[in-house]
Amino acid sequence: AQWIWIHGASVGEIAGVEPLIRELKQAQPKRQILVTTTSSTGRKKAESIEQVSAALVLPFDLALLYRHATKGLRISELIVLETELW
Repeated sequence: AQWIWIHGASVGEIAGVEPLIRELKQAQPKRQILVTTTSSTGRKKAESIEQVSAALVLPFDLALLYRHATKGLRISELIVLETELW
């Protein structure tokens, strides 16, 4: 299956994107949705959204972790809600 990857910095971004997640899953029901966030509260919020297939805490600035976390996934789209690069 193809995946849609959504990244939000924290719980606020994940809560804000919840309607989009529902719409994406309704429009493309065969796609899986991966949500990554930089906080554990963001991950918990993502896990509470029924349409989310997987949720991970993943610091945005560590490319090695991203390669490991997404290995073997066919990512078709990436949506970045906010970047907090220091």
